[in-house]
Amino acid sequence: MRDIIAVSIAFIFVMFLFWHMRLHYMNLFFAVWGYRIFTVEAKIGTTEMDRKRNRFVTYAVISRRHFIPDDDALTGYRVGGRVLFDKAEDD
Repeated sequence: MRDIIAVSIAFIFVMFLFWHMRLHYMNLFFAVWGYRIFTVEAKIGTTEMDRKRNRFVTYAVISRRHFIPDDDALTGYRVGGRVLFDKAEDD
């Protein structure tokens, strides 16, 4: 019984660290289900003035795709911060 409690506490501690450090998208279950994690750069802002600037922001995208083409629009859900869950199916 002590071993089960110790493993449970260790598991909860590791899960807390992953969530606190915003690493919750790096998940073994995502890998088993066929998801991949991409780092994507996008231009900041939605106005015309912002689009002319060369400032970029980096996002982590969780997707079933094998690759994400350049200049491809992504639709999905925001998991938290700069982590997006892509709605597109495998290509």
